[in-house]
Amino acid sequence: MSSPAIAASIVGVLAAAWVAGSCLLRPRPALERLGAGLLCAYGIAGLAMLQGPLHVSFLAHTWLVRIVAPAGLAAALAWRRPSLRPAGLHALPLAGGAVLVALMAIPAWRAPVGSHAVSHQDMQWHEGWIRQILGGAHTPGGIYAGEPNTYPWLYHALAAWIAQALPGGVDEALVTVDVLGLVTIAAGMWLLVRELGGGGPAAGVATVLALAGGGVGWIWQHSPAAVLNMSSGDLGRYHGDLVLSNALVPGMGNLPPLVPRDLGVCLAPLVLWTFAGALAGGSRAGLVAAGAGAGLAFLCAPLAGIFLAVWGAALAVQRRAPAALWAGMAGLAVAAIWLAPLAITYHRYGGFVDITSLPPTNPTVAQAAVALGVALPLGLSGLVLASRSDPRLVVLVAVPAAACALGIAMGEGGTLFGTAALLRWLRYVPFLALGLAVPAGLAVERGLAALARPAAALALAAGTAAVLASTALAAVELGRSHAPETLSCLSLPLGYGDLFAVVARPQLEADRASLEAFARTGASAAYMTLARAKVRSREFPDRPPTQAERRRRRDGLRSGRSAIPGGVWVVADAGSPAATGGTRAGSCSLGGRPAVLVRYPPA
Repeated sequence: MSSPAIAASIVGVLAAAWVAGSCLLRPRPALERLGAGLLCAYGIAGLAMLQGPLHVSFLAHTWLVRIVAPAGLAAALAWRRPSLRPAGLHALPLAGGAVLVALMAIPAWRAPVGSHAVSHQDMQWHEGWIRQILGGAHTPGGIYAGEPNTYPWLYHALAAWIAQALPGGVDEALVTVDVLGLVTIAAGMWLLVRELGGGGPAAGVATVLALAGGGVGWIWQHSPAAVLNMSSGDLGRYHGDLVLSNALVPGMGNLPPLVPRDLGVCLAPLVLWTFAGALAGGSRAGLVAAGAGAGLAFLCAPLAGIFLAVWGAALAVQRRAPAALWAGMAGLAVAAIWLAPLAITYHRYGGFVDITSLPPTNPTVAQAAVALGVALPLGLSGLVLASRSDPRLVVLVAVPAAACALGIAMGEGGTLFGTAALLRWLRYVPFLALGLAVPAGLAVERGLAALARPAAALALAAGTAAVLASTALAAVELGRSHAPETLSCLSLPLGYGDLFAVVARPQLEADRASLEAFARTGASAAYMTLARAKVRSREFPDRPPTQAERRRRRDGLRSGRSAIPGGVWVVADAGSPAATGGTRAGSCSLGGRPAVLVRYPPA
């Protein structure tokens, strides 16, 4: 990775957001303009998703993107003529937020996303989908050629925009997306607390809790050991703390790599700020913007969009504001960019099937409470102190708390539309942490006001240490834990539209190597076991070539023959029949053994 390219991309994205926000909210304070500009950046990525239903591949054309992006900003500047001077900035909160964002992002700068053990396989899929878009795909599909899209892809469109418009490639773009998400949750939480009546101290505390807050299990853990991936893992001795994937609190999810579900959580406070302000001011345009923001969050992570919809409905009912329907309509219109093609796919391929290969793991209630850390007692205290003066605080906490309670009551094993992800209450806990952060900030603000200055400073320092220790220890573990590499090649001259096969035993090793090849190239695999190919559409594997036909082709390659009409790239152990049946194109390492890359001509 190139650090200068990462720095240039981060500066470029934030500068573009600043210009866009200044054009949208010309007379407003600096942070509000930045918040509006961040939503605009996500909105542009959402518009790029229209290339799916329109069957174009705009994001595949580097120079077109590099012309359109600055031209659009220049046109907005010429039309609106805003002042770009940052009015109303406060140096101390700005510096503190910048330092915290930088510290949280350090692991992303030090190693490519593909080397992180956390969310390793998830990120391989996301990398492959981004490279498919860059290679000319209208929508990201799957590891099999022609597989229809079944995963929301605003995250991937955003990364593709950045990779095309700014210096660097996919690795640098993913670091930029990571930093963009951190800035989004920091700005959104600060603005939300101020909108709900909190002062600077309350906004600062809530922002720290949302951005980098963690649990208190580290007190008896006594080491930076962490559960890197929870799938079928035993939380046991970790007491619900130091879990990086799936993250129990936003702070753990904010540590790199930032996956789409974490980016959806990052968007939530900014959308809530937009909605709360528009609802209070009776602004129809603001309500439409908030609804569009919720739709964008849905396109990134459906669960985030669902929570924002329920929060918005509850706040609207509380204020008896039927005008909030404008937000609902805007949200549905934006979400339809992906939902409408998904519905067509659902009908065409006979629905979806559950592709969860391992039983999901949820924490116990006690583990979740420990993972929430000081946010839980502080948040409950803030509710007691401030809920009568502002009942909106109750809504912020009650919605995710009720969802968690319902999830606990339902237990394990449920699926919805072929996926268990929407019914895992573990994924609801980060939204509860967001809701608790606001009253927690208010509670601390009142407590500091009641203390003498030296005592307040000491209490604030102790509280900060307690809040940040868990994420700091997790970052240490993240920095020293790297995923082993199954496939290593001097070069992989593949791309979207190419077909490859990894021919090795056991098949599990071949599947892992295939996923690595997909992540680096966006090319399609000739054969994988269905459990790891993650084919969600019910009827897709039964259409030619069927899974049985794919397996027979794999068996033919093992003996040095190919019946694949368009030809295929093959990675195989050096000296094996598969390695001698084609034209050698390069050297590789497969599971630590010498291997070769060969090209089989069309059958």
